[in-house]
Amino acid sequence: MGLAFASHDKDVVEKAVFSNVELNPAAPGCRFASTLYSTLEIVTVASTDRRAIYVAPERFEAPNWMPDGKSLLFNRNGRIEKMP
Repeated sequence: MGLAFASHDKDVVEKAVFSNVELNPAAPGCRFASTLYSTLEIVTVASTDRRAIYVAPERFEAPNWMPDGKSLLFNRNGRIEKMP
């Protein structure tokens, strides 16, 4: 479950306020237990274009470009992974 808000117009900045929202952990044994997903995206800042290059049902973090700009490094399960 998530809350989202979008203007659907890339040239407009909108503001949303959510109130009276309560999130509770799933009950033990609940068949709707949540799964964490992480997404590695490349964002072209000048145009705000986004492209997901890797999605996985796990935590990964700290992406950094290699000095040559041809590969990304990121931390997954305590190991450094490299992705072209």
